[in-house]
Amino acid sequence: MVQNDGDGRSPLRLILLFLVVIVVPLALGLYLAPRIVPTPKIGVIRLNYEISNATAFEFREQLLYARNDPAIQAVVIVINSPGGTASDSE
Repeated sequence: MVQNDGDGRSPLRLILLFLVVIVVPLALGLYLAPRIVPTPKIGVIRLNYEISNATAFEFREQLLYARNDPAIQAVVIVINSPGGTASDSE
């Protein structure tokens, strides 16, 4: 006959139980969270040139692209321009 010495909880069994109950779900949660929870995207439009008819058209196209993309939640416009003529910059 086999004798049971104590409550039957060996240290190895407790360590395995800890790994299965705590560590594995925590690791899976950390791995899967970025893939499950969508993160909003922020579009960045840079205007680093003189404003003219051609560059105004390009800038407008970039704004329309950002507006029509459902993943983009916000747009940051970075302007580093020497300016342009008054009629082109309107």
